[in-house]
Parts: sequence; structure tokens; C-alpha cells
Amino acid sequence: ENVCLLSQIPVLRSSLARQVEARNLAYQSKPWSNYLPKFQDDLIAIGAITLEYGHLEAALLRLFATATDMRRRHVSAFFHRLPNNHREDAMKELTTTSELPSELKEHVRYFIKCFHVCAENRHAVMHARTGGEYRDVARREHGLILTKYSKAGTLLQTSARLKDLHRIAEEIHS
Repeated sequence: ENVCLLSQIPVLRSSLARQVEARNLAYQSKPWSNYLPKFQDDLIAIGAITLEYGHLEAALLRLFATATDMRRRHVSAFFHRLPNNHREDAMKELTTTSELPSELKEHVRYFIKCFHVCAENRHAVMHARTGGEYRDVARREHGLILTKYSKAGTLLQTSARLKDLHRIAEEIHS
């Protein structure tokens, strides 16, 4: 099955960029919520992380189906029930036991490595709650403080700058 990334075709990429820009301009003047009114862009970036991660999971499912020569609907019957570490382990095992070409195996291993990083970043953002606002006067920045507890019960806090949220969404998208 050939994969064509439409975003890599220059004419489509510029057309899509214009459409997204026009849509963004239409929404910018209409705040949609009183919840965290200073952080509307941050909330949109968090939503983008969620949606892009959904696309990344779908890509992993397609890759798994292709590598195992199974139909996607059959893979879907169990794939969504597996935690990420099991998905990653299964894909890594395929690169050592299957008859995939060695070049493809390298690409699969790289994809799994990148998937792991993106999943960790998404997990850190999605399982946090707002813990207030931070300000860095020297950098002229402010942003959300994201708070969550580790499995060991340790309180974890991080300042989530808008540019970092954008970077996470972009890395998952690419």
C-alpha cells in the first residue's frame, strides 16, 4: 500500500495553509469560553496535540496492519485495547522476526522511537490539570502551569509555554 502525504505536495500545502489561515482568522475574534480566558491559544494548542496524536495512533495501526499483512479492521479489534508499551513491543518484535526488508525495518524502528517520544509528550499534557499561571518577566512570557501526580505519588509541575505546546503538536504532526 503506497502512502502519499498530501502536505508534502507544494501546491496542496500552500492551498491548505491558506485555508487554515483563513479559518484561524475567522475564529480569533470569537473567544469560545470563559474558562481560562487568557489561555485560549494554549487550549487550542492542547486540542491540536490531542487530534494530531489520534492521527499518529492511526498511522501506527496502519503500519502494524501492513507489517503483519492483516486487514486494518482485524487489527482494530485488538489494537485499541493495547497500551502503548505493548504496541511498541509488538512492532519492535516484528522488526526482528518478520520477513520485512531490512531498510523497512529501520524505518519502522525509527517510527516507533518517534512514536514513543510523541506519546510521552502527549501523555504529560493530557493527564495534567491547570495549576495556575506562571510569568517570566525577563522573557516576556506567561503560560499555564501544568500539574499532575506520578504513579509513585510525586507532584509534578511544569510551565507550559505556548511555543512548547505548539512544538509538541507540530512534532506529533510531522
